[in-house]
Amino acid sequence: MPVLMEAQSIILSINMILSRYEGGWENFKSEIPNDSFCADGKLVRIGFMDPADGMDYLDLLLARGLRRGRANRPADFATVDQMEGFITPCAWAELGRAQVDDDPRKLVLACRLAGDTSTLMAVPDGWDFEGSLSQRCLTFETGREAEYFDYLGRDGRIDLYRNLATGEPQWIERST
Repeated sequence: MPVLMEAQSIILSINMILSRYEGGWENFKSEIPNDSFCADGKLVRIGFMDPADGMDYLDLLLARGLRRGRANRPADFATVDQMEGFITPCAWAELGRAQVDDDPRKLVLACRLAGDTSTLMAVPDGWDFEGSLSQRCLTFETGREAEYFDYLGRDGRIDLYRNLATGEPQWIERST
């Protein structure tokens, strides 16, 4: 079964979490920094709207015993960009487009364990295509936010903005 890929995603094999993550599954779950978690029984996905937050989480994964890839072994995790795909090569997972509600106009990026043939998709609790990043994805270079957005302030872990082109509110969920 594939897992939804939005924004910047980190994917992990559940087997890697169970065998290598310090403190095991319960500790892993307690350290997820936001509400983007979804799992399909084989893979776990955690997403980040700000790449810096994703890098901080990767540092935590490394501190808990997971490993970066080397020439003779694959990494215990992979990173995926919603628009670009795998950020680094990953042989143990595969990406593809999936339809939501069997609607060809509602396409999302999804990832599954290589060789898996399941088509049901796991999404975070409360996720809906309407208003999702898959429906309304915006991209821009880091550091150029002020050209596109007016910063309105922070509410908890949410940075609030106004889109200068449309006037619509936008938000970025932060890990801290």
